[in-house]
Amino acid sequence: MKFALLTKRHYTNKDLINDRFGRLFHLPVQLSKMGHKGIVISGDLHTHKNEKVDIDGVPFYSIPLSLVRLYQFIRECNTLLDNFKPDMIIASGDSYLGYLGLKLARERNIPFIFDVYDNYTVFGTNRIPGMKNLFLLAVRESNLVITAGRSLLNFVQDSAKQVISIENGYDPALFHSIPVTVARQKLNIPLDEIVIGYFGSLEPKVGIEDLLKAASLLRKKIPKIRFLFAGRDNLAIDFDSYSVDYRGFLPQEKIPDLINAADVVVIPYLPSRLKQWCNACKIAEYVACRKPVVATRIADHAEIFASAPQSICNPGNPKSMAKAIMTQLNSPQLIENKENLTWRRLAGKLSDAMTNLESG
Repeated sequence: MKFALLTKRHYTNKDLINDRFGRLFHLPVQLSKMGHKGIVISGDLHTHKNEKVDIDGVPFYSIPLSLVRLYQFIRECNTLLDNFKPDMIIASGDSYLGYLGLKLARERNIPFIFDVYDNYTVFGTNRIPGMKNLFLLAVRESNLVITAGRSLLNFVQDSAKQVISIENGYDPALFHSIPVTVARQKLNIPLDEIVIGYFGSLEPKVGIEDLLKAASLLRKKIPKIRFLFAGRDNLAIDFDSYSVDYRGFLPQEKIPDLINAADVVVIPYLPSRLKQWCNACKIAEYVACRKPVVATRIADHAEIFASAPQSICNPGNPKSMAKAIMTQLNSPQLIENKENLTWRRLAGKLSDAMTNLESG
């Protein structure tokens, strides 16, 4: 089956082509490995690059996109689609991309799938009048809507004709358990220290301030404790003043060593309009590395960690977070390492849904 994925090049602080991160990269690549033939068309709103990169048998196209370039972007999309002749179109990344994907699919009389990995109606683009209506139209008229979690499925299911959940996953070639001795040797971290990790963007509404306050509480109880951070710093934090071991913004292949060096990893998110709906890739990555997790009670976290309830703490509450971290240190609870969260398994679920649409 031939598919075309229409999306944006930069999402969740990553570059789709350069960083090769997340569902918008791994799902089309895994579909290709299963025998499907696909192309990825990404709008570049930031660097405005016009390029084609072949990765694992999938052509990734980057096309400059802005309001003034919109007509040219649509024209180039049409040219690529006319040459490729897909059997269906998938769109992801924002409300307007969902609507455009729907329009392009209907012009070709082929099925359309709308991938809703977050609540796009709270994205900044929805300040443009009518954008939320485009989202609802794309959901309502799609042949299939796929969501990244239960909360999003509940959000769209009354409007969608058909909806399934395909979570965010992990690459088992990168994310798997390795001995803590090996990981710490690579990172020059002593074995006698307790290590608490956070690996992700440092920005407003992700709860970094609460984690730093929890760190101060824990240092009173655990002298040899290290807080190990990595990610893009958009807060301009003085990490030295908080005694945080900050490793900077690292490529994806460096993250597994950090996770495996930690005793507990933390997802401290606050219930913002954005974070309330997301189920980050890091959840699957942490679980794959067999690490105890502490996560705030937002999005689908309580459901995901139902078999390890002590993983959950109250958002915006450093005392609750510190208590949960201490509990996970003293008597760790892990959730099952679900193989169905590998990108290949998740792509298999999407492949089945695509086949059903084509045959139906």
